[in-house]
Amino acid sequence: MFALAGKSDWQNGQVYAFEALPGNVERWHKNMALNGMEARLSLYAGVVTRSAGPVRFLVHASGGWARRPGRLDELTSTNLKSACRNLAG
Repeated sequence: MFALAGKSDWQNGQVYAFEALPGNVERWHKNMALNGMEARLSLYAGVVTRSAGPVRFLVHASGGWARRPGRLDELTSTNLKSACRNLAG
């Protein structure tokens, strides 16, 4: 939602987003294409934490909320500095 707000509020800005779940990454790309925003938005597909390494991540079914049952996955994270370097190319 924040990225979509940026379309009208910051005409010359660049938005960097971070998303850990593959299903959300796919939806993000579809939504940005539908809104003509691919050039101004960059997505890092992965877990970003203070320090790189394994993290436990609670994953809910698509459309699920925090009170619904989910599964606990162990994912590998990267730190913010590395993620931003990756986005910058």
